[in-house]
Formats: sequence, structure tokens, C-alpha cells
Amino acid sequence: MRKSLGSLFALLLLALAPLQGYEDFDYRIESETLTPYLKEGVRIDVSLKQKDTKKVLLFSFAPQKSDDYRIEELTSEIDETPHHTKAHYRYILYPLKGGNITVHFTLLKRITDEHKLAYTASGDRDDSKGIEATEVPVVLPPLELHVKGLPHKSDLVGDFHIESRLSATLTEPYKPVTLRVRIEGSGYPPLVHTLLPPIDGVTRFSETPKLTPIKEKTGIRYRADYLIALSAARNFKIPVRILHAFDPKKERSYTLTIPERNITVKRVDVTALRHEGIVDTKNTPPHFRFDWDALYRIVSYLAAFVAGWLSASFYPILRRKRRATRLQNPLVAKIEACRDPKRLVALLFASRDAALQRLGGRLADALDAQAPVSLKAYKKEALSLLQKEKR
Repeated sequence: MRKSLGSLFALLLLALAPLQGYEDFDYRIESETLTPYLKEGVRIDVSLKQKDTKKVLLFSFAPQKSDDYRIEELTSEIDETPHHTKAHYRYILYPLKGGNITVHFTLLKRITDEHKLAYTASGDRDDSKGIEATEVPVVLPPLELHVKGLPHKSDLVGDFHIESRLSATLTEPYKPVTLRVRIEGSGYPPLVHTLLPPIDGVTRFSETPKLTPIKEKTGIRYRADYLIALSAARNFKIPVRILHAFDPKKERSYTLTIPERNITVKRVDVTALRHEGIVDTKNTPPHFRFDWDALYRIVSYLAAFVAGWLSASFYPILRRKRRATRLQNPLVAKIEACRDPKRLVALLFASRDAALQRLGGRLADALDAQAPVSLKAYKKEALSLLQKEKR
């Protein structure tokens, strides 16, 4: 109780104390609390009001950046009526370390007159920064905060809720299923380093979470969207994920849960594939060998001539056709430019073609097994599948 009264008394002094040593304006700095928790959003209101109406004053104000905290502007209301300038700023500050931290402010008082204002308004420079004025730096007292540590280890700080959605629970070998997770609420940005732990036998690809801030007068609401693609050759389970959170406003701990899910991977019916002729049921016969040396000597010069003529005749046509193919399907250009096997896996998984996704699964398995991989061969097969899809 004594600590609470002391904090309240300090806050009142900070809020009501005018700027000493300057007689032409008053200021006020109000902090929602002086003893926030780590990563708790703290609203800070700053008011500036001209007192000496004989002058024409303009203000340029901003909080200083620091590694000790993260601060963002919520609103600003500026009235630059000559002789009666006033401004009000509201910020949200998130402490990033425990203990005592100091928030410094930068204020530039600009003194001008009505003639310079009229000149600026009549010309091309119609903004306050372009007004000719005498600039006077003003040193404001800093804001001192004592930051409390979190009572428990927490993945999230604030008031959040969670939603998760799975694209399918039944899939084919190496065809990915997509898990979408959304965390939304007010508090520190809800970015979790590892949303799902590794799963044995499962290849996982994830995008950088999309963070959407929604500014309100009382703070910032955040929406974080996660997208995770999972593929495997056999059935697998997505384990339950429990996120620990702390709401500093209500001083309560709570949990958010991504439920467990079972994914069934359909087995491949080899017998049916044999009947359809997809799988060869006979041993590959030995290669037929024939001595073509004599014939080669006869036609080699003719073949070279014909090849040169065809290249010169059809190269422009093929180049235009290849360029048109790239324009019709941008995935072709991305695959051709790919230099990393893992990047190629992500491109194949991102396509909507089942054959490309299966090829991506084969490549992912080879990478997991650390087997030798020919990137050129996989790219050639992928481009061939795209050509078939186009036909």
C-alpha cells in the first residue's frame, strides 16, 4: 500500500510540475504507471502549451530511442494557431529490461513572428518546418521507470487469444498440409520464436509471421499470422502446444493452446499402379549395342551443318516461346533461378500441382538423409512437369 501511494505521489508531481526556467510555455508528462512489468505497454501523454502570447512559438518534440525500451506514437494533436500554440502527444512504451530505465525527450522550441509566417504561407513552403525561426533546444527532465520482472517465464505478455486451423487431416505421401495460427490481442507483439517443436519424420517449412499492428487511442492491438506446411511419407501427429502468457494489467497468468492433431497419410496401392502401367513389372532388358562408328563418320559433318542451320533459324522462336512460358507461369523463372535445394523444396511445396509437391517431398527426404542431390536434375524434372501441366 505504501509503495502504491508513493508511486501515485511521484506520478502527480511529474504530471503537474511546470517547466522551470522557461516562462513562455508549460509542459506536462503523464505516465500510466511508474512501475511497469517487463514488456508491459505503458501509455505516456505529453502536453505542451504556449503561455507567453506575445511570441509566436512552434514545437518539435520526440522521445529518444533506446535499447532499454520500445516506444511508438499512438496519436498527436497539434494546434499552431499564432500566439496560442499547443500540442498533445500519446505514446506506448514497452520496457525491454528489468530494473531502472530512463526515458529521455528531445524538445526544440522555435521562435518566429507573424511576418515570417505570412511569408511562408504565401510561398511554396507551407509547412512549419520551412518557417524561418530561431531554434532553442530545451532540456526536459527524463521519465524514470522501475521495471518489474515477470512472475513466470512467459511466451506472451498481454491479453491475447489464439485460433488455429488445419487444411486437411487426410493427405497423400509428401503432399503438405497447412497449419494456420493467429494470435491476436493487446500487449507486446506476439511473435513466438518456435511455435511448433520439430516432429520426427516430418518435413516442415514455415514463413516469417505476418504482424499487423492496429493502433487505437488506448494502445496497439496486434495480429500475428503464422503459416506452417508439414509433409511426410507416413501418418504423423502434431503435438499439443501450450503457450504461457502473462497479462500485466490484470496481473494474471494464463495459457493459450494449439490442440493436438492426427494426420493420416494414404498408402500407395502398388498393385493398382502396376495395372495402370505406371510401375514396370519386368526387369529392364540389357542395352542393345551396335557399332555406329562407320555411320557416324559419314553423317557427322552433315549433322553439324544441319544443327547449325536449325539453331540459327529457330533460336529466336524458342527464346520467344521460353519467355512467354515464363510470363504465363512465374514459377518457371523462380525454379530456373533457384540455386539452393532447400529453396527449391519450398517452391515445389508452394505450388498447387500434386506432382510438383511429390517431387518436393522426394527432394526433402534426400536432404534429410544427407544423400547426394543433383539440383540440376530436380530442376529439369520440375520444369518438365510444368510443361506437361501447360499442355
